[in-house]
Amino acid sequence: MRLTYINNDRGPHAMDRAILSSSHLDNLDFTALAKRPCAVCPSEMSELKQCLLQARNLKTLRLQVGDLSWHTSWHMNDGYKESPLNLPFRDGDIFPALEELTLDPEHQNYFATAENCQMWSRCMDWGRLHTLDFGHGTPTALLQALTGRVSQLKTLNFGFWERYGAARAYWNSNRDMKVLERFLNSIDALRNVKTYCDDDDDMQMVRPTLLAKHGQSLRSLEAKYARSVAWEPEHFYNLAETARGIKILRLPMKVQRKEGTKGLSVWPDDRDTRKTSAVARLKKLFTISSLPSAATYRSVHSALTSFRHLEQLHLRMYLEVDSYQLISYPNSWSTGSPQIKEKVAHKLMLRLWHDFGRKSAIQRIEVAFVAAGGSTKIWHYTVSRKWEKRRSDGIWKEKVVVEMWQEGKDYDPSTFDPFC
Repeated sequence: MRLTYINNDRGPHAMDRAILSSSHLDNLDFTALAKRPCAVCPSEMSELKQCLLQARNLKTLRLQVGDLSWHTSWHMNDGYKESPLNLPFRDGDIFPALEELTLDPEHQNYFATAENCQMWSRCMDWGRLHTLDFGHGTPTALLQALTGRVSQLKTLNFGFWERYGAARAYWNSNRDMKVLERFLNSIDALRNVKTYCDDDDDMQMVRPTLLAKHGQSLRSLEAKYARSVAWEPEHFYNLAETARGIKILRLPMKVQRKEGTKGLSVWPDDRDTRKTSAVARLKKLFTISSLPSAATYRSVHSALTSFRHLEQLHLRMYLEVDSYQLISYPNSWSTGSPQIKEKVAHKLMLRLWHDFGRKSAIQRIEVAFVAAGGSTKIWHYTVSRKWEKRRSDGIWKEKVVVEMWQEGKDYDPSTFDPFC
């Protein structure tokens, strides 16, 4: 029997020691509580560790560290002991050999000190671990301790998105990127990577190492940002050159300036951004290209449609106020509530789909067009294949379908008053 136990909405109740120490426990998603989290404080961590040492068949652990002091009506029970706010390992402890570990991805209250991380690395067999999720953080001390121990890792989630937890200094250190680079290079072949950042500065330092080592094995890549941050065109070009086998992409992008115009931003497609002469088009038609390189791609559109194994494409497109190709306004001063040009967007989505070609693996494309200028509108477009039954003969036929839905308020950004 395999037991899955999820308990994050704890309430004032004590830990269930019988479940947490059960030899049948296979999957645990749990929030341990602390009284006013700090390096050493009353918490359930010591008691939790003792329980988990007995759960010898535990394979998946998702551990959060919550703050009891947020709940004034809750009181500490006998499971709280004064100890370091981490799993306080000691020599001789044998922790279950995890296959998946998610460590405090939201709160960043877990004090991942160098001493604690080194001890954890010795108390557990890390050779079976295939999924490691740090959420929004990058705990440098744990990366150092695990370098060379998780060579079979396949999925990694990390970031430099600062949270407000008591231990955030241990989770957001980007002073020495070499630690992260050495960790990435010690892994054989990552397949799935998700990153969280406030901006893209730190990730631009990491991506070259990530793609150089794991580009060929990478199958899924997602980048999330705290603000309206988008990848630059050259980042898409480099990805298309180094990660040809990727199957799932979730990335932010932006419109580009159309050549020969002072203020017009358009979809980043070679047809829209460049003024191509007839001679140039003929030259391109009769040029025999070799293997693709970053210089091959003339637009983000062409880079994206070059992924022959891509199955799912999810883009977050940040529009500008002057993105007249895709949006319109109720007056000629680019003010008022913006509206998506539905026919243009519909046609653009179909072109993106068909430009992948018949032999591509594409199954679904999602683009979220994010309005600029203070508007909260987002237009979500989806293209996918669906089976439809013909009324005439009852035969089922596959069809490419474009669907759209909108979120956000329909108001006039020009009326915004910051002093209200």
